[in-house]
Amino acid sequence: MGPSTSIYLYAPNIIGYLRLLLLAVSWTCVSQPSIFVVFYSASAALDFLDGYLARRLKQISTFGAWLDVIVDNIGRTMLWSYITRWSWIIISLEWSSFVCTHSRGSNWKSSFERAPWLVTKVMDNGFYTPLGILVVLGLHVLPLGLYVLQYPPFGLVLDKYHVLLYTGIGMLAVGRFVCALVELWTVLEHIRHLVSYDIDQELSSLTDDLQKSRHNSTS
Repeated sequence: MGPSTSIYLYAPNIIGYLRLLLLAVSWTCVSQPSIFVVFYSASAALDFLDGYLARRLKQISTFGAWLDVIVDNIGRTMLWSYITRWSWIIISLEWSSFVCTHSRGSNWKSSFERAPWLVTKVMDNGFYTPLGILVVLGLHVLPLGLYVLQYPPFGLVLDKYHVLLYTGIGMLAVGRFVCALVELWTVLEHIRHLVSYDIDQELSSLTDDLQKSRHNSTS
């Protein structure tokens, strides 16, 4: 790895590393919600800044996009693991979906060309649709909302505005459920891709063996 490569990996993605640092700091005070929310929210805010600067300065890279998703997953894993002991289901599905999509490299989005109606509606226009926005909010905001409502004085807000908050949490839960369906589809689609690849390889091997056998019999 030469000097230019090192600069490429570190300089344009410095915000991503800063986000990781903020997440690490927030984890040390996860039992102090007023402090935790500040550092966690700062990391999330830098995510939007990072994306804006990358597009504005035309410094979008495969590594940067990968790092961005990794940091997001780490942050949500941290939150879900603290909220409930059943979070392993959500965490496992989220990381499995990440592995299944990004294992194909920069062309991973091509798998969505054959996606069902619900998946395509979520992915349309880069998530900038009502359903896409609901899914993104459910993915990112729901775990943070559930976290803060566990603690006073945040819990007092629930008593005062319980109808509004329960409605909001319910909508976010619907968004996260739809997101889970999309994640599940990506896992099943990747399994289909792997099985299809194995079958093609096996057929190719059988064809080669048959051709060799015919060649040997005629020689």
